[in-house]
Amino acid sequence: MDLKPPTFPSLCVTMTSEADQSEINPSSSGNNPHPHIEREKVDPKLMLKPGTTCTQMQSAKKRESAAADQCAVDVSGNLKDAKDIDWSGVAAGSQEKRKLADGEKPVTKRPKMTATNGEDEELDEDDDVERDDTIENSDSDVEMTEGEKCYWEAKAGTKGKPTKCRTQKAKEMVDLHLCYQADAILVDSKMTPGSICRFCFESTHSTKQSFYTGNVTSRRCDLEHHHNDNYFKLCEENNVEQKAKQLSSAVDVDGPIQLFSCEGLLEYIIELIADADEKDIPHCTTLTTAIKEKHQTLIQWNKEILKNIDLLISMTFDGWSKKHRKAFESLTVHFIQPTDNNPSEWSLHAHLLTFDCQKGHHTGEENGNHLANTIQEYGYVDTVGWFTSDRVSVNDKSNRIACKILDPSGKVLKPKERHTNCIDHMFHLMPSHFCQALQIPSIMAIGCCLHANEMEELFEGFDDNIDTSQEEEPNDDDDEAVEQALSTEWINFKQVVMLCRDVLMVTVTRNAILGKEDVATSQWVIPAMHEVKVEWEKFLDNDAYKIIAPTIQAGLNSMYKWYCKITEDTPVYFICHADSYMDKLIEEKRKQSVAASHTKNTSSISQYDKLDKYLAVTPGESSSSHTHGLQLPSDSSIIFQVQIVGLTDVARRGRKADDMFEALQCLKGAYKDGHLSARNETWMAEKLVY
Repeated sequence: MDLKPPTFPSLCVTMTSEADQSEINPSSSGNNPHPHIEREKVDPKLMLKPGTTCTQMQSAKKRESAAADQCAVDVSGNLKDAKDIDWSGVAAGSQEKRKLADGEKPVTKRPKMTATNGEDEELDEDDDVERDDTIENSDSDVEMTEGEKCYWEAKAGTKGKPTKCRTQKAKEMVDLHLCYQADAILVDSKMTPGSICRFCFESTHSTKQSFYTGNVTSRRCDLEHHHNDNYFKLCEENNVEQKAKQLSSAVDVDGPIQLFSCEGLLEYIIELIADADEKDIPHCTTLTTAIKEKHQTLIQWNKEILKNIDLLISMTFDGWSKKHRKAFESLTVHFIQPTDNNPSEWSLHAHLLTFDCQKGHHTGEENGNHLANTIQEYGYVDTVGWFTSDRVSVNDKSNRIACKILDPSGKVLKPKERHTNCIDHMFHLMPSHFCQALQIPSIMAIGCCLHANEMEELFEGFDDNIDTSQEEEPNDDDDEAVEQALSTEWINFKQVVMLCRDVLMVTVTRNAILGKEDVATSQWVIPAMHEVKVEWEKFLDNDAYKIIAPTIQAGLNSMYKWYCKITEDTPVYFICHADSYMDKLIEEKRKQSVAASHTKNTSSISQYDKLDKYLAVTPGESSSSHTHGLQLPSDSSIIFQVQIVGLTDVARRGRKADDMFEALQCLKGAYKDGHLSARNETWMAEKLVY
């Protein structure tokens, strides 16, 4: 009788029939013909139950044979070749599903695994726990809610693949499941999985405002920042350990006030930084919103003031456009306001109403419509006085359009009687005619925004290198000076430049004094004109300035012509000569100047020392175009930031928006004229605190 080799544990097949058992293991029946060979005893746990049929036995034999073919070791204990191994697996039979009874609904069980798409997703920092911490899901046999069903369906559809249920419910996540409920809502026409905060829902009763799509960290931050007390209370009620920890009572310091020390100050600063919230720090958007709100308050305040003015209101307006035809318009009103107790005592006021960007181009029709709309908006159509502007055709047409819109009949607002030219413009025309009469391109180009880096050195042939494409032609009144200038051969060019600087500094100084006045009126301009006239006539009598005497005379002739035009063609400036109140103001101003000069520590100190130092930096000393800014950085910064008429070029004014630019200019004008006071206002501080 042939003996069967011993069976390996991996190939051991058990049967419960005694006949079959004796056939495989003869030692079990007590008739072992080869007692020297030990037979492997079969594990009783692997034995089939009594009553196993032959069909079951045959299938067991087949499985034994298939397992032997798939094993890498043959019955002799030797390794098989790869070609002798059956690599195909035995297909498992499909599980039978229970059929539902009539009227019975299918029950969806809560998955024990989180939704994945065949690959393990990266766990959050709170999910990165050991397998030993994983607890059994006691809710696996509980029916899922509608929100959880929507959550898992949306979770499966976010990545377009079938969802594989794989969850890891750890102890660290139990507190979050008390506070958040999985759900999915429509976001931008798409079902988005997320969580609903129960505390937010109780306060807002809005699913959309209580919905979060963030990870575990974002949900914990929401609990710590907004629902800390409710979170601790809910965890205590459900006997769940809180992940977030409260500060101990050690932070409450008892006893007397401690003495000041550097260590204590450092501890206070560190605690302040730790407790500070980023949203309490004002950002650029906070400042922008505050400026716009302040501007709207200023507009309403100006409207209330102008409605209560019974006297005529005069206006100063100007318009200009930059390189890309973007137009700007400004309007300032001037009026006299007497006191309630004594009408004979009155004061002159000026308010900057608009400094904005127009939608159209810089034309007379657009400017006229802008003037009329502004006057109607502020509600002083019945008290319109005079319009003052530069002497250009665009402003003349603007005046005619505005008068026609405000008074269609033309009986009250006559354009010729209501429009006049600015008398202060004389301080710009005199130097302009003076430079044009010289016929030296390098000096004439000063009024054409010539950059300093283009004038690196001053030499005799420097005027040949100047671009004269933007020069203005001299006037007919300058013919005599031009003829003499063309016939003059300039020997010492640097000396001519120094002489011209002395002459031009007279108008520059007077113009700077006028710019420091709170209210720019003609009673200050006419005395300044007389001073400039006297100074320039002294240059004519000086032999050192004989070489440029014809050009000085051309500037004086321009002043005479302009003064006669604005005083003879319109009666606007008669008040400057007839009203004795102006003389009183001038006398008080002179007394203040004398008193201020006596209070100085040293008589040699001049209020124009810094201005002279700023102007003393000649272009030839440095090739850089920012010479003044490098030597006087603080002054340059103040001039750029605080100037009332800001630069209109987008690249140089910080690319501010049009409404923001208008608000800043109007607020600057209100603070400069004294209508607003930063010392008495706490609106910004109250806004930040409350």
